[in-house]
Amino acid sequence: MVAYREEHYVQNIMDRIGEVCKRRNWKKDWSSGGCYIHLEVLEFIESLRGKGGEPVKEAADVLITLFAVLKNYNISAKDLLNALEEIVEGIETDKIGTTAPKEVVTV
Repeated sequence: MVAYREEHYVQNIMDRIGEVCKRRNWKKDWSSGGCYIHLEVLEFIESLRGKGGEPVKEAADVLITLFAVLKNYNISAKDLLNALEEIVEGIETDKIGTTAPKEVVTV
């Protein structure tokens, strides 16, 4: 179970991003939002390769875009963080496999 404080913080960020998207009429459905997530992840990878941008800011852009899509689909921070906790616990105990070899999973 995720602590209320963390859940509240993430939900607040998601709500704020959702409001900006509504106000600016930014589409965050599976099609548009999916493209934005893909582009932000690519920018993050490029920053890690030294091709521009700061990795921490590019990583934040990935989360902002993901949170906007989650908000669009009414996926709460509570549900997100609980699923994340469940997956991490499963990886730690080898109850949940990953699509990557174990040596690649470095969380």
